Amino acid sequence: MSNALPTAAPTLPTAALPVAYRATALAELPTPFAAAPPPGALRLRQAWRGETVQPGFRDGWFRVHWNETGLAVESVFSSPRPRNAARRLNEHTWELGEVAETFLQEDGATRYVEVHVTPENQRLQLRFPHGGIEELRAGRRDLASFLIEDPEWAWSQTWIVPGWWASRLVLPADCFSPGFLKAGSRFLANFSRYDCADDGDPILSATAPLAEPFYHRRQDWQTFCLVD
Repeated sequence: MSNALPTAAPTLPTAALPVAYRATALAELPTPFAAAPPPGALRLRQAWRGETVQPGFRDGWFRVHWNETGLAVESVFSSPRPRNAARRLNEHTWELGEVAETFLQEDGATRYVEVHVTPENQRLQLRFPHGGIEELRAGRRDLASFLIEDPEWAWSQTWIVPGWWASRLVLPADCFSPGFLKAGSRFLANFSRYDCADDGDPILSATAPLAEPFYHRRQDWQTFCLVD
């Protein structure tokens, strides 16, 4: 498994999103986990380990849709007992169980967002300026200074069925710069997972070719291009 970035940015065609981000039935998910991932799906991996994965690694994938009203990130994860103890917005979800994570930065921007979704559909919403994560890790700033406190800022839905769980996160157009959601726009992204289904340390995996298991390595994120 190569850590090299792709030579061309993957393209993301426009697609219908849930009307007014309405709740959708399980049957409306594009593909159950038991089937092959759909075209355009991004498979989870552990690129920092080369061609191997650690014992206990479980498969999963992400897929991205968009139109002028918002950008939707779908994930499907294999998991025997998906769970997270978070019960309100902006808890420390990564310390409390399993999480689907989205990291996204508009091309040329000086800040990026990080959004967690738990199997029980709780979210952690963060916005980091460049250098913010380093200040957080050094103890010069606390997590509260990066939180997005508005529960309506994003929309999400989850499904839990035997053997797997799925999520859909929608970032409305207001989450982006004016006019960003149009053909030709580019963004950097990493889609990742904290797998805490078993006792012990979480198993980390990501769609980006990360050189180390640190999801904020923007130099390793993939570039995506929106197309009609």
